[in-house]
Amino acid sequence: MPLSPILLDRQAGDHLYHQLFQQLRGQIADGTLRAGEKLPTIRALAEALQVNTVTVVNAYRCLEEEGLIHKQVGSGSFVSPIRESGPGLQEEAELRQLNLTHGSYNFASGTPTSDLFPVARFKDVLNQVLDRDQGEAFGYHDPQGYYPLRQAIAEMIAAQGMAVGPEGLQIISGAQQGIDIVSKALLKYGDTVLVEAPTYAGALATFRSRGVRAESFGIGPQGPDLNRLEAQIRKHRPRLIYMMPNFHNPTGWTYPEAAKAAVLSLSSRYGVTVLEDDYASELNFAGGTVLPLKAYDAEDRVIYIKSFSKIMMPGLRLGLMTIPPHLTEAILSAKQSTDVSTFGLTQRAFQLFIEKGYWQQQVAAVRQVFQARYETFLRVSGELLVPPLELSAPGGGIHFWFRVPGSAAEALVAEAARRGVLVVPGDHFYLQPDAEKHLRLSTASMDPQAIEKGLELFADAVGAVLGRSRTQSRPGAYMPIL
Repeated sequence: MPLSPILLDRQAGDHLYHQLFQQLRGQIADGTLRAGEKLPTIRALAEALQVNTVTVVNAYRCLEEEGLIHKQVGSGSFVSPIRESGPGLQEEAELRQLNLTHGSYNFASGTPTSDLFPVARFKDVLNQVLDRDQGEAFGYHDPQGYYPLRQAIAEMIAAQGMAVGPEGLQIISGAQQGIDIVSKALLKYGDTVLVEAPTYAGALATFRSRGVRAESFGIGPQGPDLNRLEAQIRKHRPRLIYMMPNFHNPTGWTYPEAAKAAVLSLSSRYGVTVLEDDYASELNFAGGTVLPLKAYDAEDRVIYIKSFSKIMMPGLRLGLMTIPPHLTEAILSAKQSTDVSTFGLTQRAFQLFIEKGYWQQQVAAVRQVFQARYETFLRVSGELLVPPLELSAPGGGIHFWFRVPGSAAEALVAEAARRGVLVVPGDHFYLQPDAEKHLRLSTASMDPQAIEKGLELFADAVGAVLGRSRTQSRPGAYMPIL
């Protein structure tokens, strides 16, 4: 198979394997290397480039982790099929760049503002752990997680209806790692996973990196399209269903109890595992009790992943995952091969954070802040944006999902950015292009005053694109769907 010339700079600060990975990645992205083509053998490429075989092994490993190549036992490595729809390499790179370089009013980010981080209290527990445990805090820990932390979390999630003991919990380095670990443990190249439409873009990237085929089923304010979900299960016989039943990302919607029961019924009938991703169940502002899907799971068909990022600190990289007994060995093996174990000092500090009552106090404080942002967003958007945009209010969380009339979404994103307002186009969350066209706006990164000003500027952008002024909107016409 002919390759474009590959030039490795031995004087550069970048490792040779990473230079090789980037150049091969580029040749796959631009079509020089096409799907199904066989890559040179490790030895042949190492000799051609005059590098150690380890350099090529590491470069191929990086390509495989991104789902760009796959191995066939006894045959070698081949370029994987590239999806023709959804965000590709270039589109994802452009979105990352946009997030980093634009927007005085950032409705695109789901990262909380740093003033919410409990720095002083976490410093307190860190110092106590260091004084108490000394070097023990820095040793290798149980790959399943620090046992006292698993005990504390088991007690914590019991209040949400999940009767899972410490033996059924896995500590993970963030929710994204949890998705990756489940993919490693349950899925192999060519398997099918079902996802919501729309869904969390990070999960799509993980499944793509594993060479897994994703198929979708639609969701709405009342939950999934159950007929479509069952039809997709019957057609594709998936190994896994990935979903976010509570305060879904990007829509913010929550499945009613009847929809959750129906999902579990389908899971049981067809013997398929459900991966439930929970990042914001604490942020319920509509009243009543919202329980995770796992709370209704009587047959251990649900793997529940919980991130502490939105409530605690994103950089903490800490989360939990429930493990069905029949998957314990596979999950532990996947975790060990990923990073051996989550950083022990962090685990010990978080266990003490919970023990001292700081976690519940942090939840209460953050909930109050996010509720003020949520209510400000609903009030101002109802006055300025609905109509001409359409919104189904989520009842909690940090995301708001607007339907854009016609085909104005792309122009509206660009016009908003020109005015210093950053929003995310709906296409980013779909396997195929968003048929109706939506935008996601999030409140994680702005206080109420910034939300109000940002929405005023966004309303101006809507007026410029759709030919409506703010004065033409009808205050009070907004009716939330909870």
